[in-house]
Amino acid sequence: MFIRFIACCSRNRRLFLDENGQVLDDVDAQAGLPPHLTFEAVCAGASLSAAIARGGDLFLWGDWEGLFSVLSATYVTAYSPPVCIPRATFGNSPVRQVALGDFHVLVVTEAGRLYTGGHCEEGLLASVFDRPKPLTHVAVADAHVTGVAAGPNSGCFVAKDGRFFTFGTNYAGECARGDLHAHWAPAPVPGFGAGDADVRAVQASMHLHVAVLDADGRLHTAGGNASGELGAGDRLSRLLLARIQSGRMRMVACGLKHTLALDLLGRAWICGADENGALGIGAASTVTASVSVLQRVEGLSDVVFVAAGVYQSMAVDSRGAVFAWGLHTAPASEPLWWPGGSDGPIQDVRVYAPQRFVLPARVGRYGHRLDPLLALALAMGTHTRLGASSPLCALSTDVLRQITEACVVRDPAA
Repeated sequence: MFIRFIACCSRNRRLFLDENGQVLDDVDAQAGLPPHLTFEAVCAGASLSAAIARGGDLFLWGDWEGLFSVLSATYVTAYSPPVCIPRATFGNSPVRQVALGDFHVLVVTEAGRLYTGGHCEEGLLASVFDRPKPLTHVAVADAHVTGVAAGPNSGCFVAKDGRFFTFGTNYAGECARGDLHAHWAPAPVPGFGAGDADVRAVQASMHLHVAVLDADGRLHTAGGNASGELGAGDRLSRLLLARIQSGRMRMVACGLKHTLALDLLGRAWICGADENGALGIGAASTVTASVSVLQRVEGLSDVVFVAAGVYQSMAVDSRGAVFAWGLHTAPASEPLWWPGGSDGPIQDVRVYAPQRFVLPARVGRYGHRLDPLLALALAMGTHTRLGASSPLCALSTDVLRQITEACVVRDPAA
């Protein structure tokens, strides 16, 4: 199976988006997304998930009392299947990006408008602190938003002109505003923008610290640094963004206490706390280690995508293979969790070096999984890299479904 996008976050929630635009949720294999739709992006929050369908429709689902607070100022404490947020909520503009905090949602539309909703105990993004806030447009003067990220109780976004905006509780200085005060309204961070010495933000990630890439691939970090997660060579927190001495990067992801970056040569770099193997630096130690400068993640090459969560890290290479390390949840009978698997007792598994994450293909109405070799053959045969001359590329979807259902691994006891 060729994976092109991962989203991972706290509580071991992971979402995968394959080459055909289908979403795999390792918490719930049958998430209930409309089967006729294909998707362009996924996002994983603490206990809420999101997916953006091709065409720009946004779906939210999960076990979160604040799920419906993004639609109205009320609570519903129950698991919710996927809900399609009405396009009218966003002025009929397609959704292009979504970011999820612990209790809030940030949405960016094709028109470059930012929408926020949700709740936090201190009133994140809300003028009334004691109730949640429905998804509404946040007017930021002259800012066409192109990228967005969320921390547990904070958020940030990049504007088309290169300015970088932050807001939130700012517990550890992750807002990079030079203080530890809460900032409920988005405001630009000093040092980025069209007139600031060619420093233009292009991509950002946030947790209790923030990491920003500029147009030249240079990495800038701020916020909590008790474990060296800023990559600055020390463990001193920073209230303003500081440039990190590293090679040129094309992607960065902030975990709970670590930072994972991807350089232009397809190599992964990491720093911060090695709790539960999050750094992938090898065998477990009796003393929790941490690294305060970026070091290369061994065993990975030709990487195209990275993701970081709470005590976990993941990467995808150019062949669509997924690698994972850190803390994961697995049935006791399997080394790693099969997406949606629920058979047998659940236990925590710690992986201390990058390991291939097996994602079995699932086909048919009952979600049978394919033998790994058959899944690989099907993915290779239908992948567009083989060109239009591939005989399998010419087969209809119905025929491919019949082939795969005929090859599924059946349970001998069934």
